[in-house]
Amino acid sequence: FMDLIDECKNIAKKLTKKENCMFLSSADDWFKQLFENLNDNIKTIYIPNEGGWLFYLKAKKFGYEVVKYDTLNGIVDIDNLNIENNTLIIVNSSPGYLINQNLKKIHEITKKKNCILINDACGSIGSPYAKIGDVIIFSCGKHKIINNFYGGFICYNNKLKNIIETQSNENKINKVKIINLKEFMSNIKKRIEFLLNKKKELFEKIQNDNILNKYNIIFSDNVDFKKYGVNLFLQLDDNCFMEKEIIIKNKKIKKLELCDKIKNHINEKYSEFEYTLCPRYIRLNKLGISFEIKRLKN
Repeated sequence: FMDLIDECKNIAKKLTKKENCMFLSSADDWFKQLFENLNDNIKTIYIPNEGGWLFYLKAKKFGYEVVKYDTLNGIVDIDNLNIENNTLIIVNSSPGYLINQNLKKIHEITKKKNCILINDACGSIGSPYAKIGDVIIFSCGKHKIINNFYGGFICYNNKLKNIIETQSNENKINKVKIINLKEFMSNIKKRIEFLLNKKKELFEKIQNDNILNKYNIIFSDNVDFKKYGVNLFLQLDDNCFMEKEIIIKNKKIKKLELCDKIKNHINEKYSEFEYTLCPRYIRLNKLGISFEIKRLKN
């Protein structure tokens, strides 16, 4: 059992180009432990204003000042990135799973500021963009690039060993759920190729769709997909949505839904692809739909 874990950890170290690696039951569990055990000198955590993950927002509950930095569709606005010394910044190297951003310049800034750079590489693992940062974290859970439905990895440099290795939960690993993990990790290149081909297929289909082709595909200039990013975001306008009143815990809440015309068209013509409505912090703060190509099985 531990031999299998060690083999998977060695693959993870190669994918992230890091010296050390630890297996996680979940990425959220590690973030929780990180926020509980960070050096007392770190008072501020920087997170993106969109294209992030929900657990980033919970740092405030652990007593940290949480500062959102500006992005454009999840891509860090490097020219206006102002961070203080001795802090921590979380950057999603594939915001919304839409495109991968190069962290080299960001890492140059963080080194000068003695700031820990955590690269959330859930959407970029398997690409060169998953190798930059002091800490690389990625999930192997449900609907991820490594689609094992369980677990994840934290990969890091030696200077952070004392902080991270005190948080190991490898003794709590569900042995049954990792049986196929090595196979999933070993086949990551084929997985990415499959997903990018599906994205290209969807891109071309929308381009030839008389109803949807008038709307903007975010990052449509990435048509050769060299910057990876497996999801596709179609920006819509107000006319494509309607408000629906729902009741949650005896409270009336207004919820946005697609208008019948657009919803029926997508459900009929694009039934292969699941989608989520936006604005959403974990995708983009824009009206539109994110086609969740990453959920497809190959």
